[in-house]
Amino acid sequence: MSRKGRRRRVAIDEHNLEMIMVLKASLTAALGTACALLVATPVLAGEPASTDQVEAPEPAMPQPALWTLRDEDTVVHLFGYASALPPGAAWRSPGFDDLLAHADIVVLESNSTDPAAASEVQSTVRSLGIIADGTTLSQKLGEAQAEELAAIAAGLGLPIAALDRLRPWLAAVQLGVVAAQRQGDDLANTPATVIASEAAANGTELVALEGPTDLMRRMASLPDDEQVSFLMHAARTIRDDPDQSARTNAAWLAGDVASLAGIFHGDGAWSSKAVYDLMLVSRNVAWRQQIETLLESRTGSILVTIGAGHLAGPDSLVTMLTAAGWDVEREAP
Repeated sequence: MSRKGRRRRVAIDEHNLEMIMVLKASLTAALGTACALLVATPVLAGEPASTDQVEAPEPAMPQPALWTLRDEDTVVHLFGYASALPPGAAWRSPGFDDLLAHADIVVLESNSTDPAAASEVQSTVRSLGIIADGTTLSQKLGEAQAEELAAIAAGLGLPIAALDRLRPWLAAVQLGVVAAQRQGDDLANTPATVIASEAAANGTELVALEGPTDLMRRMASLPDDEQVSFLMHAARTIRDDPDQSARTNAAWLAGDVASLAGIFHGDGAWSSKAVYDLMLVSRNVAWRQQIETLLESRTGSILVTIGAGHLAGPDSLVTMLTAAGWDVEREAP
């Protein structure tokens, strides 16, 4: 076996790798890529955010969690980001800035800097996100759920008629976008888009783990009943826990993995196991293989930037890479 293929197997510390990303907090994690692209080419326009929003407190020095694994000639840094933050929120540390500036490769969930991405998203929305059988979303939901959704949407300043032509998965995304807009998040300058734009401007090689519409295609592939459950779960979370996004961002900025575990891995966090497997587990399996291929075939410094929820819990990339024999270490802030 070559030195490249030689890996040191280490034990998994289940206490430190306890949390998992879930579909909550206005769909901020699993739907981060889709939300960002849909904001760039919106299906619907939300009302401007109130100017009296109270921003979440930030630590004196941002220190989001960062992990590292390496072989003899390649080092991979795993950085998880929050999907959206209030305008001007400080989230970069000097250490992260140095990693981004000197990375030989920056790995993204998907490449939003690709000029073809916007048109591909628009085409996918038209073909997979619009109800084409003459019925409406309200009719697919039934009277009770339609009334509940209409009330939640109205609380966001969104008439139910604005959602009625959308399939349930796309209505869920749109609700998350509007909720984030109304609570004051800067969806045009998310950590993901800033990282991609800066790396592209630096001339750094960009590698995308997924295409710009892969996540939406996954959601669209869910059976109708799963999509409805997915939509109603997201809507109820937006209604019942409006402060969750602020708590999540504060924990992420502080590198507080334990608090993120409580937010992202509680009972009832996912609408179903099928959604959990589709949105997180299967993607992490594919990403682990891609990261291992990069470790085996490339040299230098590789910065992997993905949603923070993908880097924690029993089905996380950290756990999967550790189980495959890689020594994955949490870096000091």
